[in-house]
Amino acid sequence: MAPMISDSYIKEQSDSNERVVEKRFKRMKMKVARLDNQGPRKRPEFLVSDGAGPVAICEVKTIFSAAYLKERGVHLSTADDEFMKSPAFSAVPVDFSKIEENLADAVSKYRVLLKDHPELAGVPLVVALFFDWYADYFDLYPSKMEQFPDVAGILQVEKDHLIKAKGEKMTLEELEDRIASGSMKGMGANTKAFKLVENECATVKLPRHFVEWCIT
Repeated sequence: MAPMISDSYIKEQSDSNERVVEKRFKRMKMKVARLDNQGPRKRPEFLVSDGAGPVAICEVKTIFSAAYLKERGVHLSTADDEFMKSPAFSAVPVDFSKIEENLADAVSKYRVLLKDHPELAGVPLVVALFFDWYADYFDLYPSKMEQFPDVAGILQVEKDHLIKAKGEKMTLEELEDRIASGSMKGMGANTKAFKLVENECATVKLPRHFVEWCIT
């Protein structure tokens, strides 16, 4: 990462996002064990289990920039102060390369883990993705991830999905009245949940009860 986004910011946000994912799994009544601090070789962050045993192996990835704008010497990112001072820019085509770089790295760590712990073969890999606002292409990424058969699915933490779903059913006039009044009465509670895109090409599928806990 170029120096316009500081290493300290990257570490702080990455650590914070890992804590968010761990907390979300625990809210799903799962047990979470760290894997990445067990030995010198790089491994995914978490082994997620329930009362019956392992459910998933999870790697957490944060994408801080949609692109590097060479002509301006800045990242297309809210984390780059130089870019945010004058954020006008030409449209950048949707580019999945950073998502795919991170999925490839997650698969590499997953394979290392399985070599060290062959008893975990058959436990599916999920990759939890966090994005800078400019880099968030999660909803556009295809469910046929043919080049990543080891990835059972990708996750994103969605805030207030029940409120959003209710808002989508309201008329424009109703929404305008809500905005004008500032009232959230009857809209439901603030929530966080995993949004899941299952990989149609996955070799190992996620358990159905895990899928049912997620927004799909």
